[in-house]
Amino acid sequence: MKQKTGLALSGGGARGAAHIGAIKVMHQHGIRFHSIAGTSAGALIGAMYAATEDPAWVEDRFRTFLKSGAFHQMGTGRLVSSTDSNSVFSQMARKIKNNLVFAISLRRDSIIKRERLEEAFRYLVPVSTFEELKIPLYVTATNLETMEPRIYSEGDLIEAIVRSSSIPGYVQPTRIDDEIIVDGNPTLPIPVKPLKENVDFCIAVDITRKTASPMKRVNIFEIVMRGSQATYENLVQYMNSEADYVIRPHVKDMQWYSFSHADNLLEMGITAASESIEELLELMQRKSSWNYKAKQWFGHNN
Repeated sequence: MKQKTGLALSGGGARGAAHIGAIKVMHQHGIRFHSIAGTSAGALIGAMYAATEDPAWVEDRFRTFLKSGAFHQMGTGRLVSSTDSNSVFSQMARKIKNNLVFAISLRRDSIIKRERLEEAFRYLVPVSTFEELKIPLYVTATNLETMEPRIYSEGDLIEAIVRSSSIPGYVQPTRIDDEIIVDGNPTLPIPVKPLKENVDFCIAVDITRKTASPMKRVNIFEIVMRGSQATYENLVQYMNSEADYVIRPHVKDMQWYSFSHADNLLEMGITAASESIEELLELMQRKSSWNYKAKQWFGHNN
């Protein structure tokens, strides 16, 4: 009996380009997937691949999208990292900017409307429902009211990806009765769990951002942010442990809006998967043989 392989793709915005590179390498080496689970960017790339089973098409469509009006209307180009300069003028500029952002955040629930994401995803994904996909797909989101994950696997595919990609504070959340639905990252950053009951072997691709550098300033804001990041990174580590194998592209501290680095990110995915592929294939073969022998043994003893 053929081994069923699952693919779990983490969230990460622009870092999702690394998913394309990793999938490309696995596809070239004959790895096919029984089912896929994706969070945020992972849901989008997972849907594109599940609809076509063609990583070359996914890469080409993604590159075309980055030059399209649908991409520019998302407004990510206006998000840039704050300067590291410690001059008096730079400190004043940061203070004014932070105060303005804080004032706006008290009156609004997001920066951009969810319709912009919907337009972008309809451009990228060639089908509109889960039922049209060639590979079963699980898309994750988070209910902020209950702080529990939501998992979608049927019906409106684009709507599910929009919900999964609604970055809290940036994209308008979805309100349904008593639910407020946002990005899947707060609850299932590495979506292995939806796959576990349906596959024999699960591969995760982790493109989450890591905190590698020391804190530059020690103040209330930095301490709170660092504490939240520590919680998140430990959650990621725990969920990675549930996978049979994890590919970790070296995305370093690339921000989710770093679309200008898409080429580099794609190459990071290719490099990480290429460095892992021999070990991955060997492990898959060993587990497949072990599963076969276990089924034979248990079968003879039933």
